Amino acid sequence: MSHPIYILSTEEAYQQATATGQFISDSLASEGFIHASPAHQLNRVANLYYAHLPALWLLSIDPQKVQPEIRWEAASTGDLYPHLYGPLNMEAVSKVTRLTPNAQGQYHIQPEI
Repeated sequence: MSHPIYILSTEEAYQQATATGQFISDSLASEGFIHASPAHQLNRVANLYYAHLPALWLLSIDPQKVQPEIRWEAASTGDLYPHLYGPLNMEAVSKVTRLTPNAQGQYHIQPEI
């Protein structure tokens, strides 16, 4: 099995995904893909883009079960991130974890690899 990839989700997006069986982020319409992260980038992404939220959902994804194409592409930092070019089929989600920030408002994520 390959290493999991991860999606950070708001409560609303996660609830919509469980109702429809597909995870669709705003970026799919605006950028053409869903942003995902490797394990080592989760804290950076969570604290850069989601620090204002009181909670997040961490979706652990088995890349071998993902139906849309996954492309590893460089971000502005030069780091490679997985991008999903279509709605994520929820059957590919192996685990879901609710996350809350610490007292300083920072997320500290330690996914199982």
